[in-house]
Amino acid sequence: HPLEIDLNNILKQLDLTYEQFIELCILFGCDYCHNLTNIKYDVLFETYSKHKNIENTIIELRNNGYIIPNNFEYIDAKQYFINSIYNPVEKSHLQFKKPNNDKLIEILVEKYGFIKHKLVNKINKLNKYYEKFKD
Repeated sequence: HPLEIDLNNILKQLDLTYEQFIELCILFGCDYCHNLTNIKYDVLFETYSKHKNIENTIIELRNNGYIIPNNFEYIDAKQYFINSIYNPVEKSHLQFKKPNNDKLIEILVEKYGFIKHKLVNKINKLNKYYEKFKD
């Protein structure tokens, strides 16, 4: 069952801007820079919440004895997310249209190597969801 996550609600609950949210997510770990594996998430969250700035968070963590690798190159990762085509869009611009099953299968199987018989079940669930919630 799909779960809608509203970014604006998350930002409001955490009292963060979108850019601050990106920094916090990078501290928690992402694919575009080394992860801080030796620091618990609650410590990262608490420290970042105090500063709401990745640079000052790193300074405090180092001052408290945590090891931040010198190759923790978060700046490029942050720029990637800020400039990404996946930046938040207004909900009113989103439309849930019935998927073109044949084209979807063709792309996912031929281009990305998905296993067709496993994919068909997921697409059937997507179609049921569409039928349930279409306008």
